[in-house]
Amino acid sequence: TQVLAGGTAGVVAWTSIYPLDVIKSRMQAVTRSEAPGQTWLTFARHIYSEGGSRVFWRGVQPTLARAFVMDSFAFCGYNYTLRALRDA
Repeated sequence: TQVLAGGTAGVVAWTSIYPLDVIKSRMQAVTRSEAPGQTWLTFARHIYSEGGSRVFWRGVQPTLARAFVMDSFAFCGYNYTLRALRDA
């Protein structure tokens, strides 16, 4: 159940922020001279103009699969360490 809890937490976390991560990644991919004065909202509008809301979700499946695996192990590792420290 710890594996499921950790994996689910990771999936929920990434699902809630994935569109913002897409905007952040696009902003990091350009230099300031290429996009002077552009804000995250400007980037969001430009991304939306490329293909609607679907563009914000491209690549979400591999990210969620990775999040499930990584966060399930992280949660189990955290609980194991917590128990080990408590019992020491």
